[in-house]
Amino acid sequence: MNSKAGWSDDLTKLHESAAGAGISIDVYSRDCGIKALEGRIPADASILELGSSSGFMLNDIRKSFPRSTITGSDFLPDVVERLRSISSERIATIDITSNDLPDCSHDAVVALNVFEHIDDDEEAAREVFRILKSGGIFYMEVPGGPTLYDAYDASLMHFRRYTRRSVRNLLLGAGFRLIEQSAIGFLAYPGFWATKKLNRLRFGISPNENLVRQSIHDAAESRLLSASIKLERRMRRFLTLPVGIRQTATAIKP
Repeated sequence: MNSKAGWSDDLTKLHESAAGAGISIDVYSRDCGIKALEGRIPADASILELGSSSGFMLNDIRKSFPRSTITGSDFLPDVVERLRSISSERIATIDITSNDLPDCSHDAVVALNVFEHIDDDEEAAREVFRILKSGGIFYMEVPGGPTLYDAYDASLMHFRRYTRRSVRNLLLGAGFRLIEQSAIGFLAYPGFWATKKLNRLRFGISPNENLVRQSIHDAAESRLLSASIKLERRMRRFLTLPVGIRQTATAIKP
């Protein structure tokens, strides 16, 4: 991540305590990331995950790519040490906007809900491009809807939320060629939009930890969200989803 990143060890612990590994949209998120890599990278690929945080995605990558060399990372020493205690993968301390990773050293880079925490996301995208091999794959996921920025985002130290166009411009500006763009949480987006707008009216954009805890808890317990995700999984096989709670993109280094 970035030396001017919006994240802390306390936020990692907060998310883990409120949601754990099983929240439906997060499981779906990780599955989409795995599918984006399948068939596009070698069986013995070198894969880097940025902002590994709780280590859930690292476990999923290992299951899907057992022959690969997998590196997890974070820029916070406390998070890195905890990851090393719970994961058998190589864990590195990486500031993606200022690092000594070799050029053209990885077949794939994955960043789930990371770039919104980085002040200079354009420099981060250029660095990902630099460290990927020719033909390497970058999969990213970021929160959608810039106008929905609220106290929840401020508490999670988000610098921004993204549109489909801003994701596209970010990646093309770094030199990538887009393979696919879509969204996660398309069916749940109307209710999500209304909730975020209401949050802005009630709480403004000042950090509110109680709102974060409640929001994550509600998402984890929501049968409606789980049902919509189940249906959306089927839709995503045939459709590109334009908007959603999160924006996703798969890009290649030409």
